[in-house]
Amino acid sequence: MMSNNLESWKKILVAVVAAAVAPSWAAGDGAGEVAVKPKPMRFILNVGNTPESMRFLQAEVALEYATVEAEARFSAFRPKLMHHIILWLCDAETSTLLSEDGKRHLQGRIANGLNAVFNETVKTGVREVYFTDFLIQ
Repeated sequence: MMSNNLESWKKILVAVVAAAVAPSWAAGDGAGEVAVKPKPMRFILNVGNTPESMRFLQAEVALEYATVEAEARFSAFRPKLMHHIILWLCDAETSTLLSEDGKRHLQGRIANGLNAVFNETVKTGVREVYFTDFLIQ
């Protein structure tokens, strides 16, 4: 009886350790690609092109990469990523950012822009951009 209990605890411990040290990726779309779990970047900045439209923006942006290798390439240049994202966020007009379509347009601009900067495509670089926090005041 004691042996069965010990074996059960060993299996649980192995499962917990395996989950803790598992790679930070999940299966992609089935075409051999791997989607990496997004790691958010936090931004607090002013947006708006005129003093009248200037607003405070707090945003958290997470990037989903096409492959683990893409995550490594992009992550090595995190300050460069953040620099370009800040420029695109600051350039956006606040009235546009208040709408869903405006946010979707900005998502596309960030994904396409970062892929262009790094000479990548959605199949080899940034697959998706997520806003995990978005506050305009």
